[in-house]
Amino acid sequence: DSGGQARALCLIAESYSHQARTSEAHEAVDLALVLAGTSADESLMAHTLSAASLAAHLAADYDRSRSFARQALQISRAIGDREGEADCLSRLGNIDSRLFHVHDASNNFAAAAGIYKSLDKRRGEAVVSFNAGLLFLKVGEYERALSGFKQANEIFASVNDLRGRAVCAVNVGMLAYFQRRYAASRRLSQQALHRARQLSSPYLESAAMGNLGAAERELGMIPEAIAHCEEALRIKRGMTGTADIGSDLADLGLTYLRAGNRTAAIAAADEILSLGNDSLESVMYPQNVIWNASQIFGALDLRQEQQ
Repeated sequence: DSGGQARALCLIAESYSHQARTSEAHEAVDLALVLAGTSADESLMAHTLSAASLAAHLAADYDRSRSFARQALQISRAIGDREGEADCLSRLGNIDSRLFHVHDASNNFAAAAGIYKSLDKRRGEAVVSFNAGLLFLKVGEYERALSGFKQANEIFASVNDLRGRAVCAVNVGMLAYFQRRYAASRRLSQQALHRARQLSSPYLESAAMGNLGAAERELGMIPEAIAHCEEALRIKRGMTGTADIGSDLADLGLTYLRAGNRTAAIAAADEILSLGNDSLESVMYPQNVIWNASQIFGALDLRQEQQ
């Protein structure tokens, strides 16, 4: 039946999205939306719109993701689907977080958390806790970020969600790096890398590898840092969808600089300056990219006329 096919396509789209197979995810979502449109089942349409929002979000198309999420939220509220409502609020909070709309993100996360708690939906609570942790990490509230990640990881472990634990591990490794706890960051990033490989997730593997290389650079392990930063960038370049290569270029360029390879550092700096809007908008932690890039430019005395 069309409803069953639409739901199956949503699952396929989610799988493709997490593998950064953007075009295939969009194809599956578009077909699911067509099938859902032929049904009178409003719950199915809300579910499909939510899947479309996820695919757009992971492709860094935040305007489209917000539009789909708001449509799904309206339907969920109309039909009294409280869990669906919380899912949409969580997604909207995540979009706001990526765009640094801190107040809106915090409000959406709080609203979603309240609904999940009332419904005893533990995985939903974990996702919101993790998303709140990301928000606080971005704005430098490290204790609140760690609290969110720890709470999320405990719940993910209790429900045997390996992907959730891997995502937490990646970001706890980044948190330790921001706190200048480089040995801890290296250890945590190694754990995250192991989990990412268990999942066969190239994006998570690349993120963990980049964190690992950055920590090793600060520990003076330059050959290992170069190898891991280069591999992280190689994986990102191999993805079919938009990928956060700005972070990898900045980390790799700074590592080349520490190694005394000025030619390679200049090449990385030049590519950072040439990045298009799609790549820049997908950067998870732009402040880290800006700081690393500024160190490269400053050390090499590079100047770029303001546009």
